[in-house]
Amino acid sequence: MYCQNRDTWDIRSGHEVEISEIVDTILRYQNYFKSGGGVTISGGEPLLQAEGLINLFRELKKYNIHTAIDTSGMFKINDTLEELISLTDLFLLDIKHIVPSKSKELVRLF
Repeated sequence: MYCQNRDTWDIRSGHEVEISEIVDTILRYQNYFKSGGGVTISGGEPLLQAEGLINLFRELKKYNIHTAIDTSGMFKINDTLEELISLTDLFLLDIKHIVPSKSKELVRLF
C-alpha cells in the first residue's frame, strides 16, 4: 500500500470523529457541489476503514450525495467490501508499481 501523501502514511496518528460530525460538515458545503458533485474519500488508504465508510456513505445516501473512493485496490473483496461497493458511486483505482513492465501487466486489458 502506498500513497503520495507522506503525511498520511502513519495509520496510528490522527483522531476519531463521529460520523454525524463528518456529515454535518459535508452538508454545510453541499451548495458548492456542482453538476452532481459529492464526496471523494482518499488516502492514506480509505479501505483500511471500510466499516466506517459504510456508515458514512449510508448517511450521505440519505441526502443523495454522490460518493467516490480513491484507492490502491489492494484488498480482497469480502462481505464488508461488497457492502461498501454497493454504497459507492465511483471508484478511482490507483494501481502503482515501480517496474513499468509489471505496471503494464497489471493494467492490461484481457
